[in-house]
Amino acid sequence: MLAKKFAAPLIVALALGGGLVGCSSTKEKEALNVRLDSIAADAKAAAASAESAKASAAAAARSAAEAKAMAADAKSTAEATDEKLNRMFKKSMNK
Repeated sequence: MLAKKFAAPLIVALALGGGLVGCSSTKEKEALNVRLDSIAADAKAAAASAESAKASAAAAARSAAEAKAMAADAKSTAEATDEKLNRMFKKSMNK
């Protein structure tokens, strides 16, 4: 997302900067265009990588929520079993 935010202004700044230098040769303009294309490709790749990381983080958050729910269920089952055993023990001690 950060790459998307700064890619366009960076490309515009580089393009304007090239125009402010003055007359340049065709080879210099072509080299600048190649660099701009490379920067744009890098920005797109960074954006894709960020989206992939975002998707992975969302999947990890879902897995963590499921694990937390399972742990809470296991805890309540263990507490119920513990309570049952305590009642059984107390009954056996009263006999």
